[in-house]
Amino acid sequence: IWLFMTPVSVASPRARLYQRIFTQLWPELGVRHQNILPVNLRDIAQRYDVLWAISRYTQRWIHAYWNLSSTLLYPPVSVERYLPHCKRPRILSVGRFFAGNHNKKHIVMVQAFQQLIDEGLSGWELHLVGGVTPGAGHQDYLRQVRDAAQGYPIHIHTDLPNQQLID
Repeated sequence: IWLFMTPVSVASPRARLYQRIFTQLWPELGVRHQNILPVNLRDIAQRYDVLWAISRYTQRWIHAYWNLSSTLLYPPVSVERYLPHCKRPRILSVGRFFAGNHNKKHIVMVQAFQQLIDEGLSGWELHLVGGVTPGAGHQDYLRQVRDAAQGYPIHIHTDLPNQQLID
């Protein structure tokens, strides 16, 4: 079985122009153009023998965007490695820290948790865990998340070894 992944790139002069304009005029909005998909992605996807979706949510959007069917294949997880521990008042979110489309909305989670604390929730902690994508824009995004979390029981853990995440 051969697996080929199409590299993501800005595929049109118009997209490159928009990227330049947004990056120069509105740097805070420029990250919206960092993960642009090729204009002809549907055509590319149609050439594959099988499209795998990693969740029903992804499967639904593959169909909605491109009217293509996909096979559901959940990512492999050794569930026996993740034994339940005693319950603690913690919320854990695991997701890569990166700027641009489809980031994990860490700042939104921070703001929602802050609102809960401000409205009287006590004794709870929010833990955000994830790898950090290289690059200045992504580092700036992580800095924004850290700045937003200041003064609240919010802990940011970056690039944890797998065993530490499991623990």
